[in-house]
Amino acid sequence: MADVLEALIASLVESLNSDGLPCILWGQCLLNIHGISSPINSIDFIVPTGLINEADKSLSKFPGLHACTKQPSCPWSPKKRKAEEPVIHMHLDDPNVTVALYAHCRILWFIPELGNHLTLDEQHTYLLPHLTVASNSEALPPHRPGRGSGFFTTSEYPVIVPRLHLLMETFMRLYLRDSKKREGAYAIDMMERLIPCMNDADLPGSSEIPERIKKHYEALERGDRLGVGRGS
Repeated sequence: MADVLEALIASLVESLNSDGLPCILWGQCLLNIHGISSPINSIDFIVPTGLINEADKSLSKFPGLHACTKQPSCPWSPKKRKAEEPVIHMHLDDPNVTVALYAHCRILWFIPELGNHLTLDEQHTYLLPHLTVASNSEALPPHRPGRGSGFFTTSEYPVIVPRLHLLMETFMRLYLRDSKKREGAYAIDMMERLIPCMNDADLPGSSEIPERIKKHYEALERGDRLGVGRGS
């Protein structure tokens, strides 16, 4: 990932955090951090469900970021995306990249939200095993030719990201929830892209993938889509 993009992501996160708004990086940027090459058309964040409007207001003050004024004709309109629709998307001065906000309850509903409502013990129990920071070279891969960008190398500000096993579980759960919708097709496409991660010794997170998640990806690897979710 280009240094300028790392700096931009960190600045966006710092802007949200300075207003008391926790966030988790999602989408194409996250795939690249985990070593999965993906074109970056959007910088996506998951924010606590009840803080979406506050996050929108916070980012409206960010230099070079503008509210979308062309919906629904905007080419980046949520209805034209293949993936889960963001609640809000904004435009950078670069017309080819947007910034999008997703509600926690739509993406990571199966783990607690970030926020002050959790005690320190609860954070250690429910969040730390699933999350890390984008600069963690022990949990994330380095840049590899032909692969994604890997862990952040230039930004010192902590950008919170899901660990590999959480990323894989999330797309599995999104597929099971939305299997009969457009979003379900996108989720299983992402699962197929993540299959090689299971046995990639160069991915630090591969050793953390539990068997309960692996078995669904192994079913998909065999071409057994009906096996995804069986016995969950």
